[in-house]
Amino acid sequence: MKTLLSTSLALAVVLFGIAAANADFSKPMLVVSLASYDEQKTNIDFVGELAGQPNVSTQLEGFLNLMTQGRGLKGLDKSKPWGLVLAAEEDTPQVMAFLPVSSAKDLADSLAGFVGPAQDEGNGILKINPPGRGQAAFIREQNGWAFVTLEKYEAELPSDPLKLIDGLNTQYDVAFRGYLQNISSSKKQEWIDTLEGLQTMSGQSGGPISPELQREAQALQLKMIERWLNDADQVTLGWKIDKEAKNTHVDFSFTAVAGTSLAEGIKGFENPTTDLAGFLDPTYAVKLLTAHKHSQDHIEFGLAMANVYRKAALEAVDNDEDLASDEDRQSVKTALNDLFDVADATIKTGKSDVGLAVNLAPETIQIAAGTILADGPQLEKAVKNLLELAKGEQEFQDNVSVSFDVETYKDIRFHQAKIKVPDERAQKVLGENLDVYLGVGAKVAYLAAGKDSLTYIKSIIDSSATQSGKKSLPLELSISLADIFEFGWSVRPEDSPGSAKLEEQVKALKGKDHILVTVKPIAAGLTARLELEGGALQMIEMLGKVRASAGRNLQGAAQDQ
Repeated sequence: MKTLLSTSLALAVVLFGIAAANADFSKPMLVVSLASYDEQKTNIDFVGELAGQPNVSTQLEGFLNLMTQGRGLKGLDKSKPWGLVLAAEEDTPQVMAFLPVSSAKDLADSLAGFVGPAQDEGNGILKINPPGRGQAAFIREQNGWAFVTLEKYEAELPSDPLKLIDGLNTQYDVAFRGYLQNISSSKKQEWIDTLEGLQTMSGQSGGPISPELQREAQALQLKMIERWLNDADQVTLGWKIDKEAKNTHVDFSFTAVAGTSLAEGIKGFENPTTDLAGFLDPTYAVKLLTAHKHSQDHIEFGLAMANVYRKAALEAVDNDEDLASDEDRQSVKTALNDLFDVADATIKTGKSDVGLAVNLAPETIQIAAGTILADGPQLEKAVKNLLELAKGEQEFQDNVSVSFDVETYKDIRFHQAKIKVPDERAQKVLGENLDVYLGVGAKVAYLAAGKDSLTYIKSIIDSSATQSGKKSLPLELSISLADIFEFGWSVRPEDSPGSAKLEEQVKALKGKDHILVTVKPIAAGLTARLELEGGALQMIEMLGKVRASAGRNLQGAAQDQ
């Protein structure tokens, strides 16, 4: 807890450069919310139980009592949340933390070994100066709260500091919220200048594209970041452990100022529909779907970035010494231009609809992807032209065989490539040749790879057709760790001992073993959530133990030798 508070203070110092001021805390730039001491204890025990170490908080309290000579956290109200607020008068920031107390003096005295003895500064102000540290702090108590500042603060204190954290304490165990409209334009410009400097430094280290194109791409990205900083209203990052559901999640959300470009862009994420819902079959180990519309600003940004990538691709062709002739070089450029023309046309439609799925079974992996696009036949033409050119390369001839128009299924024309798999262990999963299929329709394209992957992608096409126009989330990703574990065990070396007990544990957790990522619209904004189900938390902990055990075994074997 002390570490969390220190981290929050350090973050505020780094971002804003704290100085003394009697700021207006009713207009914060940043607030931080921390769960109560009692809630943090139960969270620690929840995590400890998952790791097979129950009652961890009891051990930590014992250590705390030892370090405070039996005083513990005397004077702290352990039932209420903590908070931190950063505000500013003009452009001079001030940070204030608040803790619930029955006696600020008793709490400071119990922590004297950490923060140094409390000195009475008069007017109800205590000063603490942690040993070996240059930064002092000042404490004032009011209405059951201890207010901590880095400079002496004698202005009126908030009567109810919980109002400042705007209900974050009821939603999250730890949360940060930034109020971008309360941050000065000069401070935002400092951040942009810093990013620009970092980009310049990274560009100097070289890369796959020329410095001129790097600068062009970076300028576009900075412009979008600057627009976002100016148009966003609130930005929130929050973490919650749900002990009843036995899972945990992290949310990142933001809202936009009404009437801005960002607000207009958010409208495209409201009530999206998809024609690729077949990718979300619950039996798949990995499934991803993203569907939303784009504002005009986002379309223009997408076209500008695509133009940078187009020029970079054509630049790479000019520098490719493996191309035998100018005629070959021009043919590659023509095919690439066709591909980018399709990308441009798709961006101009103002809609994204993309799916990805991975199906895992013992010794089997099947991967499929699909996208709605503006011109399927032009994409098909460009890919065919590139493959025809590749056929002239000896290495390609030795390792890849291509067959065009192998099948037409529901107006989707399929082409096949067989790629040699030299590794014997990989052949166990992929076969001697990896089958890759490209399927193209008038306004859609599919890609599939793996054993019997043509049948796999057909099942997704069929499922999608029955759900055309289905309402969806802007983004949905699900990963089943149990499926990944079971697939891994099916392809492990025969001399690997494995663990029957571990496999049984994984089977018992199946169904609550997912890592989930979702994006949802909220009032005037969006929220992205990363969620780990309880079984996934336990599997990650189990994997850590397995790796640690394997490391010890390797170390022991090395010592024996």
